[in-house]
Amino acid sequence: MRRRLTPRREKRRTCDHHDRAAGRREPEEAASVDGEDAAIGGLQMREIGDAMASLPEEQRALLSLVAIEGLTYREAADVLEIPIGTVMSRLARARAGMAARLFGRGRK
Repeated sequence: MRRRLTPRREKRRTCDHHDRAAGRREPEEAASVDGEDAAIGGLQMREIGDAMASLPEEQRALLSLVAIEGLTYREAADVLEIPIGTVMSRLARARAGMAARLFGRGRK
């Protein structure tokens, strides 16, 4: 008897419970959940936008530079012409303000 040198290709068997655990869904189920996810995502984005709008301008500008534009603390400090310590304290206050607005409490 000859040994097979190449691995045997077998059809991958899947089970519904494995598909669901991996996040795979039936097409019609996926469409309804994706629409729901999009609606929830839109609501969350609006809440985040409202929370950012409620921040003082100095905090909002700094948070935008760091969180949205991706600048480092040093780069943001250079752009705004402020000390890096001021960047850190303003970001801490901005994040606390966002948490209070979004979650109804400040960070401890």
